[in-house]
Amino acid sequence: RQGAVAKVQDRQSCPSTAFCLWAGNMATWLRRKWNTWGQHELKFKIHCHQTQIGDYCAVVGSSPQLGDWQPKQGLRLDGKDYPVWAGRVYIPDCIPLQTVEWKIALIRGSGAIEFETGRNRKLTPAPDGRKSHEIEAAFNERSAMVLVFGDSWADCDITWPQQWAKQSNMDLRSFAVGGSTSDDLRKQLAACRRQLEPGSCEDGEVIAVIHSGGNDMQRTLRAGVLLVVVALCLAVLQAVLWCILACFCFPCYIVGWRVAADVIIQLWGPLSWILQRSVGVMTSDLMVRNVDMLMEELHGCYGITRFVVSGVPVSSSFPLVRNIQRHFVPQLPQVVHQLFWWLLCGCSADLFRAMCDRFERRHAGCNVFFWDESAALRTICHQHGFWADPSHPTRHGHQLLLNEFAAAYANDRAGGLQPALSDMRCYMSLAVSLGTAAVAYFRHPVLVTACLGIPVLAVFVTPRVLRRAL
Repeated sequence: RQGAVAKVQDRQSCPSTAFCLWAGNMATWLRRKWNTWGQHELKFKIHCHQTQIGDYCAVVGSSPQLGDWQPKQGLRLDGKDYPVWAGRVYIPDCIPLQTVEWKIALIRGSGAIEFETGRNRKLTPAPDGRKSHEIEAAFNERSAMVLVFGDSWADCDITWPQQWAKQSNMDLRSFAVGGSTSDDLRKQLAACRRQLEPGSCEDGEVIAVIHSGGNDMQRTLRAGVLLVVVALCLAVLQAVLWCILACFCFPCYIVGWRVAADVIIQLWGPLSWILQRSVGVMTSDLMVRNVDMLMEELHGCYGITRFVVSGVPVSSSFPLVRNIQRHFVPQLPQVVHQLFWWLLCGCSADLFRAMCDRFERRHAGCNVFFWDESAALRTICHQHGFWADPSHPTRHGHQLLLNEFAAAYANDRAGGLQPALSDMRCYMSLAVSLGTAAVAYFRHPVLVTACLGIPVLAVFVTPRVLRRAL
């Protein structure tokens, strides 16, 4: 035996024999490449633990390579790595992958055939255009999917929307682009339509996360001093008008009808659209309209019923905002500065909430969760190592935001008190502001009592949670 092994080793060490072995391997590789030329190579990995001895899994579809819906002629998968069943198939380029539908079939040893439930799946080409890619699925288990739209706070794996999707074991599809504004949501919707066919999201749970608005403010700041002044004046006028309307329509807010925000969106919209088209000034109501447009398209095209909308990530503690104040208006008192940004952020958050409420009223069965990111930033952005630059958080900062969001989202899913408590703080602030104004300008005790006593009593007697319970 040792002599035979030594003889084989001598033959392999011979230059002519080594060349022949190399040539044979090269011929085999070339033959395989020639046979698969002009074809898509699809590698299936199917998770299925419902099989017994004698059973096997198969991929059956609408193409000849997948058996033309004949289970026993489809792609039989190998179960050597049970419960993972693997197989490979080649589909010619002349057959568009988007037109091929398929399902997982469980073929019993007795000959019985069991298809997975739900709608037919559809093949999708590789995102980077490669001819070979892997498709992983599970028998009768459609995992939840998260579609992410927005700006640089959502376009990489360290951002809180993508971390949340991964920690929740959900399939992630990100269409967010760094530096994009709310106007660019249409382009991201077009990219989504190129990758996902209409109706492909109707089987499992799909959540659309929309994070936009921060770059709209930065684009206005880069437009020039005159436009910055115009934008700030419009924002202040809009916020003051919202505050006055909210104070006068206080009882409507108690029952969940955001009259002030609805009036701002309907009446301020045409003026904002004209200013945006003419000089490029973007206000909060236009951002709200762009987000609402994206939600309508996603609901109509893909049937998505669950949305997460993040508010504009701007607050008085934003490093970029502090730099602007320090360089341009250093003499402005800190109290006035905080009041100014409180008005702007409160108006923007109320506009977004009103849009979410209107969307839920228009589409029965839809659930829109609004997360006020500016309020979260005010509480956590002072921690060490939060900011990577004046406008972007670090990985640690995104983790802190993720913790705040996850707690608020879980509380909302459980029907907790956090939204009602948040509204209470807003209502109390409005009541105190109105009472202070009445004391300063009117000095009328009856008016002061009405402005302070009635709203405070209404807040504590009929909170928003009572409306949810009813």
